[in-house]
Amino acid sequence: MTLRDLFQASPEEGLDLKLRYSNARIAEQAQLAFEFNRNVDVRKLKAALVEILRGNADDQGLDYDEKDLRRAVDLAVMRQPDALKEAIQFAQGRQIRVVADEQVPKFYFGADGLPKAHRSAYGVFPERMNFEERSFAELLDRDDNGIVKWWMRNPENERWATQLILPSGKRFFPDFVVGVAGRSTPDQIALVEIKDDGETGRLQSDRNLEKIRVQHREYRNVTWTFRAGGTWVRARYAPSTNRIVEGDRFQPEDLVFLQ
Repeated sequence: MTLRDLFQASPEEGLDLKLRYSNARIAEQAQLAFEFNRNVDVRKLKAALVEILRGNADDQGLDYDEKDLRRAVDLAVMRQPDALKEAIQFAQGRQIRVVADEQVPKFYFGADGLPKAHRSAYGVFPERMNFEERSFAELLDRDDNGIVKWWMRNPENERWATQLILPSGKRFFPDFVVGVAGRSTPDQIALVEIKDDGETGRLQSDRNLEKIRVQHREYRNVTWTFRAGGTWVRARYAPSTNRIVEGDRFQPEDLVFLQ
């Protein structure tokens, strides 16, 4: 079909064009999808995937050459980059071990006159909490149903703080660690991440979409919550739309149940 034919085609005409991607184009696009974690050797990963595909092709009696295998791997990653990240996440989950090698500090040394908190692990509301984090801490501190045993701000980048490893290789420090009566995790611990109003769009950042899909090996899923119309609501990941969506109203009792 010439360009003249293409542009002069009437709106009623249906055109069904099937174009084959060049190997170079596929390899270029796939390389971008592969390079999301600097801790992963892309060459070794691709070689391992090719070997797995080779074994599957042999088992099914398929004819192929080396270029076919490399093209198939690149094409799969180009079409479904999130599937590769999920596979890396699954593989990391099988290898990572949780080791309590750093003791949580026994004392919190903050400024004089910090407001007292009844259920805070350190007896006060710590410094350097933003407005939403402070408001959520007050919600936990007001619990009078015996659900919240204690709560603690989980400071980012502290060696002793609880963290999760993302498929990208980066670390994720949930905002709060909470002791919850009746929760069937080690030390009855739940992890909570606080976000601002999702209407700003920041909730839907690529980093948050990566964070909300990871799970701590022992403490299980992180509870995500933000305020919608002044009410704390739970947030969850919707795979069909690849977005973080608003769920039911959040209550401390929700932390008892594994998600």
